[in-house]
Amino acid sequence: MKDEDELVSTSQMHNAPLPSQWWALSEQQIREILTLDYSNGLSTEKARKHQVSYGTNAIAELKRISVIALLLEGITQPMMVLLLSIAALSVVFGETIEAAVMIFVVAAYISVEFVNKLRTDRTMTRRPADQVQPVILQRLDLI
Repeated sequence: MKDEDELVSTSQMHNAPLPSQWWALSEQQIREILTLDYSNGLSTEKARKHQVSYGTNAIAELKRISVIALLLEGITQPMMVLLLSIAALSVVFGETIEAAVMIFVVAAYISVEFVNKLRTDRTMTRRPADQVQPVILQRLDLI
């Protein structure tokens, strides 16, 4: 298996998968790996091969997360577990005011986080993936 950091000749890179650190490659190296020709674009055959090799350019269908799962996700965060544990110890030692304040702070934080995550989840799952408008990226040549 080849080392990802070493430079590979054009004949070796032809139709090879992209290395994990693909962002460190030059534009020319990526063109050679993917066998791209900017002047003509991809042929139908090459486009099908790229879909098989690299996957389709499709947005996955997102499923809604249940309200209970969102609440449990907020409560089971390590910091929230720690704060609730300290609040429980405060009750055990008779420090009810401190425990109440800590529980209030945790509840406020979890509430805000829950509302934000719920709104995000509902927004992301509102439209089916096939109805999401694709974003078109253009290559910018900088002088």
